[in-house]
Formats: sequence, C-alpha cells, structure tokens
Amino acid sequence: MSNVEIERAVELMHNIIRKCEKEHKMEGFVDFAWSLLSEIEDPLKKGYPFKFLTIYVDDFIENHIIIYGEDFTSRIRRYDFNKLVCWRIKRIKELLKARSQDLKMIKIICGEALRLLALAYGAKNLSKKEIAHVLDNLVPEFPTKTYTLRIWKYYLKGKELDEELINFIPKTMGEALKLVSVKFNCQHEAKNQATRKM
Repeated sequence: MSNVEIERAVELMHNIIRKCEKEHKMEGFVDFAWSLLSEIEDPLKKGYPFKFLTIYVDDFIENHIIIYGEDFTSRIRRYDFNKLVCWRIKRIKELLKARSQDLKMIKIICGEALRLLALAYGAKNLSKKEIAHVLDNLVPEFPTKTYTLRIWKYYLKGKELDEELINFIPKTMGEALKLVSVKFNCQHEAKNQATRKM
C-alpha cells in the first residue's frame, strides 16, 4: 500500500468516525489512532505510545476486530505491567499539566486515572461495570474514594459532572495516582532510572 493510499484510507475512516461522533453527540471523545506496523513492535520507543498498545494492550488484543487485512496483534510488544503502570502515572500527570485549562480533557484524563486505579487493583477488563465494581469493592479506602465513586457513576450514566465534583477532580486524581504509585513502588522505579542515567 502506498503512502497516498494510506492517507486516503485514514481520511475516509476519520470522516466516518467523526460522523458517528456527531450523530451520538460524542464529538472529540472517540480516539482515532493509527500506527505503522514497524512502530507497534516497540511503541514506547517508536511511533506513538497509544494506550491501546501499552497499558490497555490485553483488552485491545482480546476485543479487536480485523475489518481489513491480516491480524497484526502477534507483533505488538508486551511490556512488563508493573513498569507500564509507573510509565502511565507519569504520562497522566504530564497530560494533566499540559491540559490543565481544558475542562473536557480534564474529565477524560480523570477517567484514565480511575481506569488505571481499577486495573492496579484487579480489573479484568475495561468495561464500565467492571471498573465500577473494582473501584467500589476492591480498591482500599483512601481520602477521596467517595468522590472517585461519584465521578465514575456520573460517567456511567453519561451525566455532566456537577461543580462540586469538577472541583474535586484534581485532588481525586492525585489521591488515586498516589495509591497506585505506592502499590507499584513507582517512586523506587523513578529513583532507579535516575541513578542509571547518572
């Protein structure tokens, strides 16, 4: 397939996805990600480290559907989950800092932090109900757990967050990421990386 054909295919798919988003009033909420085959063999070092090729790779492989061409999932690099968790925490913090004035993105990033929290405590997949179950029943108590559950329930019902919850998003995300960081010893991992660089 030539570069021109790839660009045409990507543009066609992009237009279809954007039309669906509009019909379902979900503009800007659907990821349209694509990658070259050579990049999926090590997405943390080549191309772009999409979440479905890194932290969500198991869910992606289990639920993907090939609509054209060959199944490429055997070529996707599988990373150590513990190291991915620490990498994802850092990534979420970077995204939050870069998009701190964008309320729509803050809500999306908050959802990512809560998914990570659920995965860290045993979520078997990314279904909304599974995430809700783990957040409610398996994640230990922490200072903003009540707000965490309320935010996820709003998300489940497709409701807009009220002002009180919006104000608690930064603290809720901070506490959630801290809990995961401690569980996976991410501070220790960061120190080891810094020492190796010296």
